[in-house]
Amino acid sequence: MSERPILVCMPTNPILVIPGSLPDKCSRCGQSVMVSPSSWQLLHDNPDAEIICVPCVLKMDTSKYYTVPPNEAQREDMKLGLKKEVVE
Repeated sequence: MSERPILVCMPTNPILVIPGSLPDKCSRCGQSVMVSPSSWQLLHDNPDAEIICVPCVLKMDTSKYYTVPPNEAQREDMKLGLKKEVVE
């Protein structure tokens, strides 16, 4: 198992915008990603966390990592982003 935590982030997408998200880059491919407000706490508590975009994670052997499901705040952030897409 990896000792370093990872934060999986969605690539930047003008259609799906989670309010308050900040831009960053995938540590694997350099793709622009968005870090949602609910993920800021994870980064604050784990400053060595590796930010990886979804496409890169899908290519990885994730059996070497411990996967933590989205917390309630992250699920709420995702819902806010989806509502924006549906409304527009």
